[in-house]
Amino acid sequence: MAAASDLDQLPDDNEEHALDIEERSVTPSIAPEPLSHIHQESSVDQPIANVRQGSILESFGSIGPLGDLDRTTEREENLGEICELHVYETRFNSKGEEVVLQIGATEGLDIEEIRSPDAALVLMRNYDATKALKGTTLEIRSPYMRKAMAEIIRDYPGVDTQTAGILKISGKPHCVFHYRKELYAYAQASDDEDVKEHVTYLLKYMEQALRKEIATYETHMMANTESPGLDFDSLWMTFRPGDLLYHSRNGDGQICRLKSMRMETDNLRPLRYAKYWYLRCEIINCDGEDFIYSWDDTRIFTYDGYRPLSNLNIIPLQFHKDQMSIRESLLVRGKTFLSLLGVHHRSYRGTARFFKDDNNNHIDDDYKVNEKYETFEADGRVIVDCEEYASNIDGSISEFLPGSKLISGEEKDYEKLCDDDILICSPEIAGFSLQHRRWGLFKVSGLGTISFNQAAFDALVLPEQYKELLKSLVNAHQKKLSNFDDLVKGKGKGLLFLLHGDPGVGKTLTAESISELTQRPLYTIGAEELGQYSATIERELKRTLKLATRWNALVLLDEADVFMVQRSSHNSRNDLVAVLLRIMEYFEGVMFMTTNRLESIDPAFASRVHLILAYPRLSKKARRTPYVMV
Repeated sequence: MAAASDLDQLPDDNEEHALDIEERSVTPSIAPEPLSHIHQESSVDQPIANVRQGSILESFGSIGPLGDLDRTTEREENLGEICELHVYETRFNSKGEEVVLQIGATEGLDIEEIRSPDAALVLMRNYDATKALKGTTLEIRSPYMRKAMAEIIRDYPGVDTQTAGILKISGKPHCVFHYRKELYAYAQASDDEDVKEHVTYLLKYMEQALRKEIATYETHMMANTESPGLDFDSLWMTFRPGDLLYHSRNGDGQICRLKSMRMETDNLRPLRYAKYWYLRCEIINCDGEDFIYSWDDTRIFTYDGYRPLSNLNIIPLQFHKDQMSIRESLLVRGKTFLSLLGVHHRSYRGTARFFKDDNNNHIDDDYKVNEKYETFEADGRVIVDCEEYASNIDGSISEFLPGSKLISGEEKDYEKLCDDDILICSPEIAGFSLQHRRWGLFKVSGLGTISFNQAAFDALVLPEQYKELLKSLVNAHQKKLSNFDDLVKGKGKGLLFLLHGDPGVGKTLTAESISELTQRPLYTIGAEELGQYSATIERELKRTLKLATRWNALVLLDEADVFMVQRSSHNSRNDLVAVLLRIMEYFEGVMFMTTNRLESIDPAFASRVHLILAYPRLSKKARRTPYVMV
């Protein structure tokens, strides 16, 4: 069966027939050596054995002898054995029927007949009813090419290199370009002449199919070593799936691994943002118990003409002038990230992204949609807890990357990660700001070890016997004595303090000092933050105390009068009192409650409180006494 195989049948994005091939190769500084070097004994003008005049192989004269192609064995044994390109088209005839045509013919061909089993490459062009080219599909039939692709290109978006059948590439052979150096080295290292011949043929096909793009690449990337760059449409050439990318997001450098890249157009966006490259990348995140690969997506919006890569918001790490120092610093940060599995009490200084309560989308100046977070400057203490973040915020930290493996925290798989995986660890970790009392994402680089102020408790202006009693009760409870309930009969396993006195006499400072002394978090919550209705208050208070127990935190319930006021005929007030009494009964942590109205406290509370501290009004001198806090 005849099949078109002349070079002028190769596709072009804007032409029905491509131009004649140029004898050229991507230079060896960034790509394989010129393919004419494969067989030094061959001359470009040397005729190729058993190749008819005008075939694609004649123009590939630099490939050298093909060997004996006049084989007489059955086609099934010769599947893809001959280095030829067969080109076919699907078009609509006058009856509106889709038919397959041989180039230059007017008759339709049987679809089964055209699948030339002996051709190494089969190219199918698909046209629509208006005669516009919809796309092309390259079928790689050669067993040598398929084996090379399977071994060299383990994973590539849209191309199943591991298939046992015919390998198909939609559109231009981007994957072959991206792995040209590895494929060339593979061919050179092989002792099998068939392997050399077929893989080299594939590379030459790629060079012809991408001749315009390669010319651009040579001019702006290879010849311009001081400031390499590309035009917008050609950016795909330097972004290879699987490579590490670097970008500065939220003021902090980040490395991710590119999974796929596609050009998109959205006419509903402003013209400046209507066309963009959509980069789907992966990073390593934490769900509290394990580490996971998750999506991290970025866009590069359209621009005119040439632009240096250094001016883009995200670039391949290998092209960054400071790639070595970046690697060194982000390896340290990645290891810190991996050490934050579970719950950790840390100091923090820097920018934080807090989860928005209203969760209304907005768009910033760079047309980035910030759907969940608002930025704050934070300086205080935080609880790192990815697991509870996911539980308390609607949805998980980030989308789990389908098909990726879990990095088990229990099995400590994270200790076996290679440097490239450590580099793609998230620059942020989820947690809770004790100062702002909000969930958010905190920069790993902003976290630090807390320097507790042990002298704060000694500076507390309280009678020494009160201070000793406070310390002994908290220490006894902190040791988690199984008989703590027996130690203070009828009070339960929690430890409750009621602090009463005028504002400014040191009630809050007492709780803070105990927190410093015991080196435990202090979770402060105001009564007004819990809501107005008993059902809401009960839910929020239970959630708060559950977190405090998990974090081994002290709880300060400030201005708790509304919960403790003596019950009367007002049902709503009685409900609030009942809520707190019920929750206190089962709370096993340490809670400080403050009030200015001791005389109105419901008697039921007195039976549950372990210690009531009365704070007298301070003299002018006492008010001037400094409280040394962190």
